[in-house]
Amino acid sequence: VSRKYKMFCELHQKLNTEFPTLKFPESAYIILGAFSGVNYASNSKRPTVIEERRKALQQYLRDLAKIDIIRNSLTFQKFLELEKIYESERGDSRTNTLKSGVPQQ
Repeated sequence: VSRKYKMFCELHQKLNTEFPTLKFPESAYIILGAFSGVNYASNSKRPTVIEERRKALQQYLRDLAKIDIIRNSLTFQKFLELEKIYESERGDSRTNTLKSGVPQQ
């Protein structure tokens, strides 16, 4: 899923509002804290930092997808654009492998 960091923050905020009592995975707090602040902003364009951030955000999505209530939420599915995948893949046997919406390694 190609998204700006700000969109991941907005996703987390929406999910937090939708599920206020849910314990979010540790990866959520790591990415939300690690990729903010003055020091991070000055290094945010470096290729190694970009790759590190990409991997952390990918892990965050994987962790969220492991939580049934999140995986099945419209907010999460819209973020992953699953409705578009389902429509384009309808009837295709690959649909079952795409349901998590999380990139496979």
